[in-house]
Amino acid sequence: MALSNYTELQAAIITHAMRDGDTGFAAAVPDLIALAHSRLNRELRCRDMEDQATVTITSGSGPLPAGYLEFIEVKDAGGRVLAAADPSFADEQFASASAGTAKYFAVMGSDIKTWPASSSNLVLRYYEAIPDLATASTNWLLTKCPGLYLYGSLIEAAAFMMDDGRIPVWGALYDNLKRGLLDEDLRSKWARASVRVKGPTP
Repeated sequence: MALSNYTELQAAIITHAMRDGDTGFAAAVPDLIALAHSRLNRELRCRDMEDQATVTITSGSGPLPAGYLEFIEVKDAGGRVLAAADPSFADEQFASASAGTAKYFAVMGSDIKTWPASSSNLVLRYYEAIPDLATASTNWLLTKCPGLYLYGSLIEAAAFMMDDGRIPVWGALYDNLKRGLLDEDLRSKWARASVRVKGPTP
C-alpha cells in the first residue's frame, strides 16, 4: 500500500482500523491524523526539523519565526552565543540597563526577548514544526518514515473507537519506529565525530 501523501495515508488508516458498521469513522480520519501530527511535533527533535532564521530585534524584543518549536542556539550579529535565562532573573540583573549588547535571551510567548534590551538582530537556530499534511499533502517525515504517521494515527483511531486492546499494539510499533528514526538521526550527525579538548593542553 502506497503512503506517499495525505490522501493515501487516510486510505491506509481506514483499511487498518475501520470495522463493519463504523459509520462516521472515515469522516474522523483527518482529525486523527491532526492529533498524531501534534504528537509528532511534541516528541520528535531531529536534523530534518532544524532551521535557521534572522530575528529582527527592536528595543530588546522580536517575533519568533513561523513554525518555531524549540531553540537550539541564539547568536548576536557578531556571532557571540547568548545564554538562555529566566526572565525574572534577567529583569533583576539588568533592571538599570535599559539598552546594550545582548547577553541573555528568553522565549516569551511568540517573541524572543534580550537582556540588556538590544536593537541588533539575532541569528536563531531552532527546531521547526513538521509541515501540516492537510495543507502540504506530503512532507519530509511522511516520505522518510510513513509508519510513524500511520501508527500514530491508528493509536488515535483505537482511542476514538474505544478499542483499548489495539492501543498497545499500535503504540509499540509507533515507539519502535520513533526510536529507530532518532537513532538513525544521531548516527547521521555523530558517527564519525571525535572528542576535542578546548583550551591549551600540556
